[in-house]
Amino acid sequence: MGLRRVVSQEDGHDGSIGSDDAKSNDYIRGLVERTGLKLLQDRRAKQALDSDKQELGLFYLFMTKMYWEAIRTWTNMRMKEKNLPECLKELFAANLGLEMGISLVRYNKIENYWSNGNFLGHETFKRMMAQNTFQNIRANLVLYNPSTHNHDIASKDPLCT
Repeated sequence: MGLRRVVSQEDGHDGSIGSDDAKSNDYIRGLVERTGLKLLQDRRAKQALDSDKQELGLFYLFMTKMYWEAIRTWTNMRMKEKNLPECLKELFAANLGLEMGISLVRYNKIENYWSNGNFLGHETFKRMMAQNTFQNIRANLVLYNPSTHNHDIASKDPLCT
């Protein structure tokens, strides 16, 4: 696999495998070498991995903080309607991280991630949050602005029937 060169949108320097920022982190270097991914924001990725809150910083590479907070706000609005506790920033990030983890560690049922049975359960899931907390957030996740949704219009949409 050859080196792929891209111009970094963030700092105007070459974001290829050969850049110092990408080279200095084993995880990033290994990921780029194995997959051929292009790092457009290699300095920001390195800063996120070097920070105390690595995972949250990495999320911000994929979603802006503004959109991230909007999703959390919309989700909290729905949770409040159902008298559920507010989802704090760290808990929300952990929930979305576990959602991504589900695609990597496959079980047939959500409860299996928290199970103590043979060949079941996953310590990361158990450590991050309780199963009912995960399911409450998952059931109330809102990815769009609820104030822009019009039920009458949506119910007449042929793509939704």
